[in-house]
Amino acid sequence: MVRSMYSGVSGLRTHQTRMDVIGNNIANVNTYGFKASRATFRDIYYQTLQGATAPGKGQVSGGTNPNQVGYGVAVNTIDKLMTQSGFAFTDNPLDVAIDGEGFITLESPSGEKFYTRAGILDIDADGNLVDGNGNFVLGNNSVIEIDANAANKDDIIKTKQDDMIQNAQNADTQKINVLNGITITGADAGKDKVTMGDFKSISISKTGEIIGNLKKEIKAGPPPVFAEGIVKMGRISTSVFENPKALNEAGSNYFMESINSGVPKAVIPSLAAGGAIVSGALELSNVDLSKEFSDMITTQRGFQANSRIITVSDEMLQELVNLKR
Repeated sequence: MVRSMYSGVSGLRTHQTRMDVIGNNIANVNTYGFKASRATFRDIYYQTLQGATAPGKGQVSGGTNPNQVGYGVAVNTIDKLMTQSGFAFTDNPLDVAIDGEGFITLESPSGEKFYTRAGILDIDADGNLVDGNGNFVLGNNSVIEIDANAANKDDIIKTKQDDMIQNAQNADTQKINVLNGITITGADAGKDKVTMGDFKSISISKTGEIIGNLKKEIKAGPPPVFAEGIVKMGRISTSVFENPKALNEAGSNYFMESINSGVPKAVIPSLAAGGAIVSGALELSNVDLSKEFSDMITTQRGFQANSRIITVSDEMLQELVNLKR
């Protein structure tokens, strides 16, 4: 009876843990980039009342099986389900989703590295590409030279060769600043710096290129000289892991590297192992509400049954205590 009570208590604890996991999944049903978890159980140690015996020689006697009584249940694993979900299209070009494997790499002001599937990005006044918490997005910066004295207007903007296209293994992990790589020579005083207000629009390509539509007056007229056209100001790189299920969850839609996840490998979106960038979209939570509610019912019934075991065991112990009166 005491064993059954301990088994019932262990059942209550494990079913409560499973309900906690289910509750967290349902709470995050509308959290962009959220990956659901599941709790699995295992039986725990046993008391052997009688060991097994081997059959006797000459078929004099048969073998017997062991007699064992278990002591309940425990949580086996809490797994992350890293399956990809659908996309919600937001029409904001700086919102990005990843169609395939990989994570956007972030760095906090203190130098911590985070990885996320929730690409809610923005560009601050200094040109830094950041997420909603102000952490820096990592990738590489372009080198753009603007020559105000160019004889031909088509030669005003010069972008150096994009070596990330030429060498798919070169996915740098710098803090992306879309303005730092732009220099202007021969411009009038006060017109030698590009600001965010000089871009008519900014978008992100499937390979992570940050593309700006620039129009900047760099020399007074008449006629005035404008730097005008499409410029590639940097590229978002994504990180892939050998075992993404082993990443630590850090809250705020962030994952962190663990000793079992493998070392992150920075890759170019859609050109290597990483998935393609989808601009103007966010990845939805992969929580399946129908599954969560059915699991909630079975978990509730399991909790109810284990509580009944404790009640009945307690009643039997009470009868045993009351034998002598």
